[in-house]
Amino acid sequence: MFATQGLFASTECPERETCRRNPCPFSHKPPKLKSPPLSTPSLAPTSRTVPLTVPETSSSAEASSSNPAKRHANDGSTGSSPPRKLLKAVTKGDGKATAQTKAVVTMKSKPAPTAGPPVLQATPATSKIPLKDRQQMLGQLYTHFTTLYAQILPRKPSLASEHALAQEVEIYNRTNAKTYRNATINVLLAIKKRTPPINLAHPSVGTEGEVNARAAAAKEYPAVQLIPEDLHSALLTPEELVKWGYVTTVLEGWGPGGEEPSETGNEVKCERCDQTFTVRPDPDTNECQYHWGRIWNKKLEGKKKKIYTCCQLEHPHEGCTRGCHVFYETDPATLHKRHAFSPTEGPLEEGKQPLSIVAIDCEMIYTTAGMSVARVSVVNAAGEAVFDELIKSTPGVDVL
Repeated sequence: MFATQGLFASTECPERETCRRNPCPFSHKPPKLKSPPLSTPSLAPTSRTVPLTVPETSSSAEASSSNPAKRHANDGSTGSSPPRKLLKAVTKGDGKATAQTKAVVTMKSKPAPTAGPPVLQATPATSKIPLKDRQQMLGQLYTHFTTLYAQILPRKPSLASEHALAQEVEIYNRTNAKTYRNATINVLLAIKKRTPPINLAHPSVGTEGEVNARAAAAKEYPAVQLIPEDLHSALLTPEELVKWGYVTTVLEGWGPGGEEPSETGNEVKCERCDQTFTVRPDPDTNECQYHWGRIWNKKLEGKKKKIYTCCQLEHPHEGCTRGCHVFYETDPATLHKRHAFSPTEGPLEEGKQPLSIVAIDCEMIYTTAGMSVARVSVVNAAGEAVFDELIKSTPGVDVL
């Protein structure tokens, strides 16, 4: 009798319950439940599936002559998760079975830069500069941009990380292995010398290339230089100045001026909510409910309605903002009591040339004296600042 070849060892015996053959060439092992088909769930749009092939390795034991084929190994995966490994048996020329392992690796694309030190994404084989050196310089750039953008990072936390990455790529593209480090150091020094920006549109925001490009573009456009003849059509006559509320003369009945710098303790009407209140230096910041926006007409649902620009609510409405009561005075005599009107200076000293054109702008704030000036800025005919100073309040006047 020849020894069995095991060709039917993996086939279930058709007479399993009544079989009397001993030994039986078929399998009498308990039937195994068929595993459900393996399905890989759809991945997110930002992911891609890459097959990872592991080099062939010898099997720990020679293939049994009675079991020439291997079944799929149980990878222990559950639910809808993809299998970690799929084993595929292959046979070499010497008759030995080896296992070639394939793994399904999910590589998610890197998210957009967020707040925190950025990580350089580059292939070492194609980089002309060692990635270790580039990552070190990238960290230095991030630190300098973080310091520069200290006032605007709360508005956009990822700004320092984004500009550090863009700046490093900008340096890498215009340098080589010998000049990369020195070029980065020069950029770090230039960033350190920039004026800290106070908003996202500030000229100091951006990489060194972007900042220099904006500066070069600004030089291409000559500054607009006004001449007096350009403004003749906009000049007002003394009568027109009086008509529009400008103070041209100080009447004798007004007195020397400045005798009542503050309205503390007196009752006035609130400009915001029209309620009468007593002026005090420590007002309640929740006493006034008002709308800081204007009322404008808007057509809604086929009807014209009055809408507040601050909250889009329909007029009338009690208010969308809370604050302290404030007041505003326009009577020239009352304003003279708060702070005396001062005449302009006479002719300049000999040898000094007056400016042909000036433009003045004042920043106003609410105080216990009504609305007071807090800052004065003056520019010349070319738009260049010639005066820009904060104004100290009159003693006894408190800011609301």
